[in-house]
Amino acid sequence: MMRRCVMLAAIGGAVMGVQAQVEIFRQDAFITCSGLSSQDARNVNGIGWFSEAADDFPLGAGQAVASIEIWGGYCSPAGEEGNTQGFTIRFYTDNGGSPGARIYEQDVMTFVRTQYASIGNGLLGFNYAMDLPIPFSPGNGGTYWMSAVAILDRGGGSLEPQWGWAGAPNLHGGVAHQWFFSPGNFSPQGGGLGMVLYEAASSGCAADMSGSSDPNDPMYGVPDGQVDSADFFYYLDQFVAGNLAVADLSGSTDPNDPMYGVPDGQLDASDFFYYLDLFVNGCP
Repeated sequence: MMRRCVMLAAIGGAVMGVQAQVEIFRQDAFITCSGLSSQDARNVNGIGWFSEAADDFPLGAGQAVASIEIWGGYCSPAGEEGNTQGFTIRFYTDNGGSPGARIYEQDVMTFVRTQYASIGNGLLGFNYAMDLPIPFSPGNGGTYWMSAVAILDRGGGSLEPQWGWAGAPNLHGGVAHQWFFSPGNFSPQGGGLGMVLYEAASSGCAADMSGSSDPNDPMYGVPDGQVDSADFFYYLDQFVAGNLAVADLSGSTDPNDPMYGVPDGQLDASDFFYYLDLFVNGCP
């Protein structure tokens, strides 16, 4: 599993969170103040989730996305920064060069925003760095898609400007896609979107999943270098919640079966007993 270390690193002009970073994929944004609209307005009488942008990236077998950077902004006069409350991060499978099935969704309400561009007339561009609450860990390598949707007020009396995800050179596969007032109906837009994906440094101990059994504790879901009841109850929580990204560990309970320890896209007894084996064996 992933191991989180207390470390601050200046990457891409932004101070990242607390995870030790291993870069998976980088697609630096153009110097700009906005881009493709990707926004969810949750305020009372707001216009709701009205746009979403996504771009694809390569992921190796067994890799997990634990932290991300994106670029964007508002292109509003006088450097208006808007009131971004957080982001919804989604991951999709690839469907012939377009986003396919959605296999991950998490709100991220804690992030670090850093100005990276000033293009005149008070128009500013920002870098946003954040750790994912749960790493995206599909198991299989290949092409996947990520969307980042800004959460802020719009409509319903709010005069907040519209947030956009900054464009970038397209460095992998298909071009960026977007839907607008037509949920899920992605269409190609050309180019790429500015993003960096990071994998947290590994602890080398698959059973070490959590330093707390309390979901409100910052150490919940964060490996702490030992295997104890916190790890077991954390795994049990993820298993009951049906969290494939964490709990889908094995397709067999037989150590001689090639599917032993290989995620198979579903949760059943084989996953639970495989984790039980890991737990009993502990860390080296």
